[in-house]
Amino acid sequence: MSSQTLLGSSPQVLDNNHRKTAVVPLVSPKPSFELIDAAELARRLGGLPVSWVRSRTRGRSLDEIPHLKLGRYIRFDWNSPELQRWIREHQEGR
Repeated sequence: MSSQTLLGSSPQVLDNNHRKTAVVPLVSPKPSFELIDAAELARRLGGLPVSWVRSRTRGRSLDEIPHLKLGRYIRFDWNSPELQRWIREHQEGR
């Protein structure tokens, strides 16, 4: 079994004979979520009032927008299937 060494910040892996054995990219995958705030969601929904979006995140709303509560902050995962389903249902109801 040969020991392998990573030289500096180069993605090249060398064995004991200093032959190139593999090139491994050092890039992490893009996250599958995009957290946005109420103002950004209102803008993406066609310029709705931010107050309307915020009112749909309160427990007394019958048609609550899927959201994340981070302490006192409300955020929306733009790529979540729940939010995309909510948007589709409301587009079809026009």
